[in-house]
Amino acid sequence: MNRETASGIMLMLLMFAMLTLAFNVKMVKASGTIYIRADGSIDPPTAPIQRNGDVYTFTDNVNDSIVIERGNIVIDGAGYTLQGAGDGYGFDSYGVNNVTIQNTNISDWWCGIDLFSSSFNTISRNNIKNNCFGVMVQFLSNNNTVSGNNIENNTWDGVEIYASSFNTISGNNVKNNFPGDGLGLFSSSFNTVSENTIIDHNRNGLGLYWYSNNNTISENVMKNNGDCGLRLANSSYNRIYHNNLIDNTQQVNIYMSGYCANFWDDGYPSGGNYWSDHVCTGNPSNGTQPYVIDADNIDHYPFQDPNGWLHELTVTSSPITGVTFTINGIPEITSYTEWLPEGSYTLGMPETHNGYVWSHWLEDGDTNRIKTITLPGTIWTGVFVPASPPPTVGGHMVLIDKIELAPSPWTSTLIAFASVIIFATAISVVYVKHRKKQQL
Repeated sequence: MNRETASGIMLMLLMFAMLTLAFNVKMVKASGTIYIRADGSIDPPTAPIQRNGDVYTFTDNVNDSIVIERGNIVIDGAGYTLQGAGDGYGFDSYGVNNVTIQNTNISDWWCGIDLFSSSFNTISRNNIKNNCFGVMVQFLSNNNTVSGNNIENNTWDGVEIYASSFNTISGNNVKNNFPGDGLGLFSSSFNTVSENTIIDHNRNGLGLYWYSNNNTISENVMKNNGDCGLRLANSSYNRIYHNNLIDNTQQVNIYMSGYCANFWDDGYPSGGNYWSDHVCTGNPSNGTQPYVIDADNIDHYPFQDPNGWLHELTVTSSPITGVTFTINGIPEITSYTEWLPEGSYTLGMPETHNGYVWSHWLEDGDTNRIKTITLPGTIWTGVFVPASPPPTVGGHMVLIDKIELAPSPWTSTLIAFASVIIFATAISVVYVKHRKKQQL
């Protein structure tokens, strides 16, 4: 029996042991546990969690596991810490859907967040550190989103997906989870893993195991991982492109070659991946310099540079800056520069800004404020001109932003007083001239 086969058997035995433990733990009602009950109540009511409708907000640090029994809620840690003692689950969800867990520091649990047969949940903007497992999404937990989290220094794996599909793992910082993998998919298909930074793991950055098929792996950074950046075992038909694989001990490892055929590029000109151990020319290269892993796994169009699939977009305004505009409906402020994937983007400039009004786009003279552009593109500059002096209507000054400036109540009095002064001055001048004439 070779080492890989023995390792595979041991891993499967470990998994079954873990599953048995998971079922047993969930059947025991632990002391010191906080429950969000199905009726919405908090048990015990003295827990430092405030309920406002369907939003549950921490008011202090919490040292007890939280069992979630109610769906369609938001749990906001408000920057507080959910602190364990090395065992149990931080947040434990069993068969509950549409829960958001956000803004929480989660540390020192056997598993920081466990979703078990739970779907359409969101785990976002949490710091998940120093647990055994960071996040587990398992057993028909589908259509969940794990995004924008810091998942670091957990003593096994950062994120594990078991027998679950259509989940999105995106925009996470996954670092130094030791000795396990950064992210692992086990018998899980049709998931999306994108825009994650996966670095400094003792084993693998990302692993696809046990028939994890038809997943999309894109726009991730897999760097400085000890065994390899990306490991695939008995997993096929995955689309793997627009990733940076940098300085991993082994960039890719294929276990059981011949049963593991995947797509390593998105065709030309979209291209494949950047490999720090491969020299090619072009972003992407033209197909004459492929990155060959084995006969069933070839990146035909690797990139010359990291992030070679991204294109610079700059949006400015003239002659003023600091103008709030939108890009695909998201507010940004000029001057703006970002590296974005190829595609169409809609820019929207305001009608007015601080005494200036919209005029046109400098590059093509288009006077429409809303403009759809396509990358790769260039710089786009919105031109504004000073607003015209506000007209006076019915004694009121109409400003450009449609706010009326009413005249002062002293205006009539002041005008009358000024008229008297002017009249008196005129009489005095006439009188003085008349006296001088008589003297002559």
